[in-house]
Amino acid sequence: TESVMEATTLPRSVASSTYSGVRFLGGAVAAAVAGPLAEAFGAPTPYWIGATAFTVAAVIVLVNRHRLSGIGHEVAEDSVEEAELISAGDA
Repeated sequence: TESVMEATTLPRSVASSTYSGVRFLGGAVAAAVAGPLAEAFGAPTPYWIGATAFTVAAVIVLVNRHRLSGIGHEVAEDSVEEAELISAGDA
């Protein structure tokens, strides 16, 4: 989550909520779709689809790795200021 929030110029609260939304919605859809896919096309099908999705995601990350090069290189903010920003984002 921290890497996602550092990889964008959006406010931390927006980046965090978007990441969480995509992650949880993906998990919800996968659980609902895996059973019918397995019944229709065989038990290995959901795993093959997951492997394909992972491969596509890995290629996207590799192609766009220049956008991720700044992650972890920011100077740490004052701990009090950072705590205030995190609290404001949670509100």
